[in-house]
Amino acid sequence: MLVLSDGKEVLVNANDALLPVPEALQKRIIDDLRRRYGKIGYAFIGYGIASGFPNCHFVPGKNNAKSAEKRQRHFNGVWSSLMAGINPKYGLPFAADVVLLDENLIWANEPVRNRERPTDRFRLDHPESSTQVVDIAPGFTVIDGRITKEVVFEPVHLETLRAEMAAEIRKANEARAASVPQVQELAALIEHNVQLCQAYLTEFEHDYNILIRLKNAAAAIVLTKTGDWFNVAIRQEPADTEGYDLVFTTRFSYLRRALQTQWGYEVITVGSGGTWQYGTRQAAATNMYQELAAILRKRDVAPPSRYGDQPRWLYEVKSRIKRGLGKQNDTLYDLLTWTVFDDEVAPGHRAADANRAIGRR
Repeated sequence: MLVLSDGKEVLVNANDALLPVPEALQKRIIDDLRRRYGKIGYAFIGYGIASGFPNCHFVPGKNNAKSAEKRQRHFNGVWSSLMAGINPKYGLPFAADVVLLDENLIWANEPVRNRERPTDRFRLDHPESSTQVVDIAPGFTVIDGRITKEVVFEPVHLETLRAEMAAEIRKANEARAASVPQVQELAALIEHNVQLCQAYLTEFEHDYNILIRLKNAAAAIVLTKTGDWFNVAIRQEPADTEGYDLVFTTRFSYLRRALQTQWGYEVITVGSGGTWQYGTRQAAATNMYQELAAILRKRDVAPPSRYGDQPRWLYEVKSRIKRGLGKQNDTLYDLLTWTVFDDEVAPGHRAADANRAIGRR
């Protein structure tokens, strides 16, 4: 977060720092801001997320558009609550308007951006608030506390993106070729991480067979867990994807950066640099992607036990008690919590989604 003050006006740029934290901590931070700075003139708070979760994750029977909407509604609600707490003169949503151009993810731009806006949610939640919320866009200007140029958000349309960003879309979907020896080098780094993290990975109670595919590469990587036994192997492409619990697809350059540099993993595990395709709902329910994410990064030391310094049974008992008391915010990255399936959507909504999908194609 960043707070700027000239002694007369105060501007808070919270970015997305407050979005994922528990409500009690949000309140403590907001109380501290208001105690330190008094009346706040401008509050900039992100209303979206850098993470591709859950839109990069594909599960059999998942309604992608409704799942994206559900996640965005949650963060719109958080944005609304934060603005009400800070109570600035101007509440300004920002930093969530980057469009996705990968053909596997380009569909997400419309439901995330267009279904519900954070400013509309705020007006609905807090109709009596003195805060003026403005859904700003590039070019919006405030001078001396007055809006002098009101440029606001306009809905995103896939047809417009395809017409105006054809070259960018083409570039976003290209990938340099990678040879078998290059893929083998990455497999060796993954195997090193598996050995380093074996105690941690063994704590995951499920077995799995995961395929790591690299766009336009000559080979793929297979990671298998059977009990406390692990194996990393190479497969020639094109690889048959049947029979895998999870198929993760990314670029060779992204995976290399993730395994060789300190923060490179953020492109694929925090950002939208890969897609995660589950073979079954049961596989998705285990949050298996987190096991793969643990080793798709540069590691020099093993991660600590997921149970801390206590036996597993005691950890699980405490977790159940905390969840029962509503004191544990552990569902933000639980895949099925944010997945809406077609059989949960009204028939009319499914038909509308299908018509939109046909129109996009």
